[in-house]
Amino acid sequence: MSIILTFYIGYIGYVIFPAVGPKFTMSHLFETSLSGSYITDRLSFIMNYEISEYTRRDCFPSLHNGVIFLILLFAFKHQKVYAFLFLPFAITLFISTLYLRYHYFVDMIAGFLLATMVFYLGPAINKYWEKKVMIK
Repeated sequence: MSIILTFYIGYIGYVIFPAVGPKFTMSHLFETSLSGSYITDRLSFIMNYEISEYTRRDCFPSLHNGVIFLILLFAFKHQKVYAFLFLPFAITLFISTLYLRYHYFVDMIAGFLLATMVFYLGPAINKYWEKKVMIK
């Protein structure tokens, strides 16, 4: 329930705030381009030119960070061992979304706030929904 709710609220955020990421809007400020191997360059070509005309306005809030942070919160709540195993991957994703210029810092904060809100709201909505279904 919580992950789906995060996605839905995030998609509504994309419609209300049609922000374009720094990779496209601030490319003139970066002296170096991010390049990699042959596979990386092919994937970058697809993301930047083929599909990007349809997906560029999906920046605020950062669902990359929001969903992973939500999973991390639930992992710390229910299985701390798995949370600590997952933590380095989550931190790496948080850093990489900024480094690869997919999100602004404010997008990350909005994603974290959305995840925190849904962390508390999602289970309450789920509990209400289960009671409503059980009554019928």
